Amino acid sequence: MMKTPFVLGLKEICDIESQCGNEVAAIIDHSPLPKVVVFKDPIHRAAVESARHSGSGIRWFSVGGFAGYVIEATGESVQGPAADPSISAPVLRDRVDAKLRSIYDIELSCGNSVVRVDEPAGDRCPLAIVFKQPLHKGRIESLLVLPSAVKWWESRDPHYEIQGGYICEGSRHVIAGPLAS
Repeated sequence: MMKTPFVLGLKEICDIESQCGNEVAAIIDHSPLPKVVVFKDPIHRAAVESARHSGSGIRWFSVGGFAGYVIEATGESVQGPAADPSISAPVLRDRVDAKLRSIYDIELSCGNSVVRVDEPAGDRCPLAIVFKQPLHKGRIESLLVLPSAVKWWESRDPHYEIQGGYICEGSRHVIAGPLAS
């Protein structure tokens, strides 16, 4: 087992992960880049958040295949592979803005599955839930009367994923999927 280095502000999280049986897979310390402690298994977010006492300026993130905690001021992080989003479907539902929950429910009921959760998804979007298949826009709009704050958007910029989805203008949460061809 690799010894967990002291990462200022993140030591408590490293200790909790070790207590949960998670082992350090790598320590990336290429100064002047921020130090990263990578665990073999997904970070035990529920255990960390129920036990953690310190941590102002520390936030959860998940992008692509990785998730963990980062110190906003320095960029130092503790991370592991992202948990399978299908396992955490009920938890995701509770975290997404209430105005988007019915859309989330319809997608799951249509057999669509979450492939990724980005938290944050850029500077203006604190939470994006990305489905594997295109969203069932016609079905959603025939079954629901969407609040005025919920808007359909599309991204066709070839520099990014070609996606379509719904955004809540107040919270900036997004539910998206690839655009139907």
